This record gives sequence, C-alpha cells and structure tokens, in this order.
Amino acid sequence: MRFAECVEEGRISEDDANKFTSFVGMTNHPSFGIFILAKGGKLAHMEKDEGFQATMRVLDTMDLGNIEVSQLTSMPPEEQFWQQCDGFLQLTEAGMRKDLPHFITDPANLAKVQALLSGSDDAAAAVALKYETTRQIA
Repeated sequence: MRFAECVEEGRISEDDANKFTSFVGMTNHPSFGIFILAKGGKLAHMEKDEGFQATMRVLDTMDLGNIEVSQLTSMPPEEQFWQQCDGFLQLTEAGMRKDLPHFITDPANLAKVQALLSGSDDAAAAVALKYETTRQIA
C-alpha cells in the first residue's frame, strides 16, 4: 500500500516503479530474494543493475533504504531483511490480523485463516478445514 501511495503521489517515478516491480518480480510474483542477496554482497555484480538501483530508490522513498544485511551472523539474509522490514513498518500480529481482509479477498479462505489463527472450534470453520487436502506433486 505504501508503494502504491508513493507512485500515486509521484514520489516514485513510473520508470522506477516499473523497474522495481520487474526486479523484485523476476519469478512472476513479488520476491526480494535476488535483491537481498545483492544487498548482502553475495551478488555484488547486481549492484550495478538498473533494476537494483531502482529498487534502492524505491525503498529509500518508502523509508526502507536503511536495511542492512550482515555476513557476520548465522541468521539467513532473507530473515534479516524481513525482520528489519517488520520493524521499520511497525508490523504487529494484531495489525496483521486487522488487515487480513486486504490480503485474503476470498471470504471462505478468510474464514479458514481466521479460524486457524484464533484456534476456534467454530463448526463452520471445522467443516471448511475438514475438506482441505495436501498432496505432493510428483
């Protein structure tokens, strides 16, 4: 939402927005994996990439440019990144629960997630969860 607001207000250029979404979405869905590896020095050659540079400008605009990835810890780089993002954005479990309808738009799925999070024994939730299946694709 912060990204969309910055683009709408003109604080992030259309060109940077396109390069950012292309760079973090190289796998056809938002992914910061390559950015995090580059930021941590594992893909130093990527720092010259225009997509990486646009991503840095976008994150700076959204006040997320100070995220550091250290090689001096056993914590995986991606976990370091997301932990700092959560802190900068002041994300809390209560806030995430409140915002679930923005993330999960299908009412049936929303009810399932809310039931799982609350540990509810609600009959409707139990029935919905009963029909969930998992299978390994060969």
